[in-house]
Amino acid sequence: MQVFNMICARKINDEKNIFVGFFSNSLFVGILFIIAFVQAILTQFSADVFKCARAGLSVNQWILCLVLGISVFPVNLLIKYVPDSMGI
Repeated sequence: MQVFNMICARKINDEKNIFVGFFSNSLFVGILFIIAFVQAILTQFSADVFKCARAGLSVNQWILCLVLGISVFPVNLLIKYVPDSMGI
């Protein structure tokens, strides 16, 4: 969810399309992919260090993680329709 939230956090003024200009910032895209890669490697191969599952995640678990991560996009879109006056 953190990686997908990084994409949502690029737009802070209630802009609906969070992907506009996504690939125009190569530094952001590079850092995003590095973070996702390192998280995947740590999850799969560092069971002893971080007390993860010894064999890493199964394919079904990876799919579940991606589905839960992608759920950040619709939640982010719904939050943009909440008036600022309702916030704290």
